[in-house]
Amino acid sequence: MGIKKFLGSLAHKCFCIIKLPAQKQYFNAECYFPEMADHRKSRITILLDQCKNIIKYGEPNTFYFLYGLDIKDFHKSEDFVDYSLFMRRRNAMDFSSIWYPPIAILRDKALFGIVAEAYGINVPKNYGVIKKDKIFLFDEKASVPIQSFLNNRLLTGEVFIKKLNGECADGVFKAMIKDGRFWMNKEIVDLKSFLRNDESYLLQSAITNQHPTIKAIYGKAINTLRLVTVHNKKTDEIEVLSCVLRVGKGNSVVDNWAAGGLSIGVDTDRGTLRKYGFYKPGYGTKVTEHPDSHIKFEGYQIPFMQEAIAQAKELHRHLFGLHSIGWDIAITKEGPCFVEGNDDWEISLMQISNHGLKKEFDRLFY
Repeated sequence: MGIKKFLGSLAHKCFCIIKLPAQKQYFNAECYFPEMADHRKSRITILLDQCKNIIKYGEPNTFYFLYGLDIKDFHKSEDFVDYSLFMRRRNAMDFSSIWYPPIAILRDKALFGIVAEAYGINVPKNYGVIKKDKIFLFDEKASVPIQSFLNNRLLTGEVFIKKLNGECADGVFKAMIKDGRFWMNKEIVDLKSFLRNDESYLLQSAITNQHPTIKAIYGKAINTLRLVTVHNKKTDEIEVLSCVLRVGKGNSVVDNWAAGGLSIGVDTDRGTLRKYGFYKPGYGTKVTEHPDSHIKFEGYQIPFMQEAIAQAKELHRHLFGLHSIGWDIAITKEGPCFVEGNDDWEISLMQISNHGLKKEFDRLFY
């Protein structure tokens, strides 16, 4: 490291430490393990832990309380992968085999559906891409006015309108097509009122045959697995790193953690849920059962789990050059349905819901 870079890094770390006492979310947040509150560290100890993290990694640990690191003799920080380190290694590994890995296939929701289906993977039905007041229809291979599409076809039922490059439920809208119109919340809507002219959107059928076992947990959203596979370059095998089940709650039509949903760890060997479902800070801490259905998580069997793993590994093999992929997989009555793949998946949710992944990370990402 050059002297200029070293001094810059040192100055940044000093600045982070100086700011730390004013950032209460890093040392005075809600405890995710209140049943162990008697063994909670003091605020001074937590501040010192965060200072150590800044010195080592250049920033405080955003997930300190979610990992249970505020509890004495519970979880060890060295068992968890630091977020900034993870981001650097994840991105670097995608370019370690070839200069141009097929990231675009994952970033573009329409392109992902086309490629996955070509390899025999079940995906939701994609009708076409909406841009301004037209839609390019995949089956007809033609662009037509949206209203013409609605008027001249017998398409009815629930659909999703998704921004092609959206993330974390950003730009995702659930609608009903009926009588040649789009309906939302029992009202007719004009797409121009909420779709941006400079963005492209995928018109996709809703998954209406979610497996009853998964639907029983929460029935107003399609609850999806986030399954992460990694290319082990030493053995040239595709391995499973970790998995969670994301479920919605309340009246939400999406299962995203960022939108207030729950993330539940999955034991991929047994195909069962772990004990706790975790909320994003601001929505709660953790629960052992779903707040709406009251289904207990621990030991709950996930249908077609091994089929989902096998298909994810197979599709990953076809996307040569991508080191790790986070798959979003719905479970239907017929089996797994791949909604999308993500090169920019995050490890924090996997560690929160399951356990620290430092050992696995060191083995697969170096």
